[in-house]
Amino acid sequence: MSAGMMQPSLSPLRNSSGKDILQHGFVEGKEILSPQLLARLREMPLDDAAVISNAVQKDVTGDLARAVVEELQTSITLLDAVDAVFGTRLLEICMPLVLKTEPNTPPQIAHADDHRIRELFGIVHLVKGQRPTEGLPYRAEATYPTDVSVTCDACGREMLLPDSVARRREHLRLNWSWTCSRKDQCCRRAKRQRCADEGEIDDDEDMLAEFNQTVLATYRELLDCPAEVMRSMRCLGGSQAAGDGIIALPTMIHRGPGAGDQQRLVLFFSARPVFEDMAAPHGSSKDNLEGPSVADNDEHDYSEQVHAGWLLARLQSDEETARVQEMYRLLGYRLDEFD
Repeated sequence: MSAGMMQPSLSPLRNSSGKDILQHGFVEGKEILSPQLLARLREMPLDDAAVISNAVQKDVTGDLARAVVEELQTSITLLDAVDAVFGTRLLEICMPLVLKTEPNTPPQIAHADDHRIRELFGIVHLVKGQRPTEGLPYRAEATYPTDVSVTCDACGREMLLPDSVARRREHLRLNWSWTCSRKDQCCRRAKRQRCADEGEIDDDEDMLAEFNQTVLATYRELLDCPAEVMRSMRCLGGSQAAGDGIIALPTMIHRGPGAGDQQRLVLFFSARPVFEDMAAPHGSSKDNLEGPSVADNDEHDYSEQVHAGWLLARLQSDEETARVQEMYRLLGYRLDEFD
């Protein structure tokens, strides 16, 4: 049996408080959906479901989707998690999907859904006794790089915004300002002026180098020791009743556990923060938008997951790529199948 097929032998990771999600990376949710709604979701036909990774998925639409959204938006666990991460209890439920994993399907490749925290994701079990989602203990102290740039008001330098600021969309508020000191860096006005005169400033190149260096350092274990990552996977939460599940940060390394003798049927969804005091996208100083708003430049593309193949594209080393591909091949994964 390959390491990818092994089930976690370590004790489950536990966290029952949405207020502590930034520390643990996830929170367990009990009775997230009602038995009546679970029954409707189980009866949803999946004949034309799309194939993804180790499962098939189908959008939840119409009246059923509206019912799912209404129940999720009343979950205290979800509201507490959104508040702890984004500083608001207003949220938008996106992408409700039913996922089905066929019996004897191996686990997904270990991955994070995103390199920064734009939104949260949730998994709700539609059937009791299924395998929980698996993950590694969350590294709350790690640096999760953003791709959001901001300009220092003092020296004009363009730099990447820290996740702690970007996830709360502070840069999209009216009258917001930024300086190098807020990133624990010093302005160098004289040097920047001299470099500008000589045509040597390239903030875009510096930001790309910083992003690649940071994301490779944060998720280095996916490249250096994939077998150890597999062995260290732990169930996220204890035994799962129908309607129970998890809400998690997209930066947490995790995987779908596959399925044993029975198929696995779950609801997936994402929860995006909604803000009442947001300026126009990209922080321009226009009048406030009417009513609550999400940041239209912060929606995550779930096809852009952080896994070993994605990281290797940023490393750009033929020797390293061959080494990592071979390690994953021995574990039963072909990285050339992952973009």
